[in-house]
Amino acid sequence: MPKHLYQSILAAALSVTALVPATAGCHHQSKYLMPTSSSLSARPDTAVCLAPERFAQQLQADTTALLLDVRRPEEYAEGHLPQARLIDWLDTEAFKHEAALLPHDRTLYIYCRSGRRSAEAASWLTAQGFRVVDMQGGYLKWNEQGLPITR
Repeated sequence: MPKHLYQSILAAALSVTALVPATAGCHHQSKYLMPTSSSLSARPDTAVCLAPERFAQQLQADTTALLLDVRRPEEYAEGHLPQARLIDWLDTEAFKHEAALLPHDRTLYIYCRSGRRSAEAASWLTAQGFRVVDMQGGYLKWNEQGLPITR
């Protein structure tokens, strides 16, 4: 195969796979918005779902960011993202109480173990008027990619 043809095929394959991390593993896709430069401010009624590396970049760049871990306390104790605040999605009453105390002028960056609970929490939080960014693949994917954690 000629080198230029191989390079064209490889470039096309990479451009297609570059789209996958933004959506793979995000549950309830109809409630998510594909990220764009204006998506965080333009559509507060939908959650943005980002792959871990992009999530980390956006989290660091966002001066309004508030990082929430929606897993169980035992999971949080085993390891979590640096500076994450624990709000257990499965403890419904406590979650609602804690969410009521969160500032609406901040963007909530949330994650769970694999993405399922955070997708549910993202849907609920957006219905309450919060801007939400959910991490695709959750803590498992974050850890798999060797991104920083704390215990």
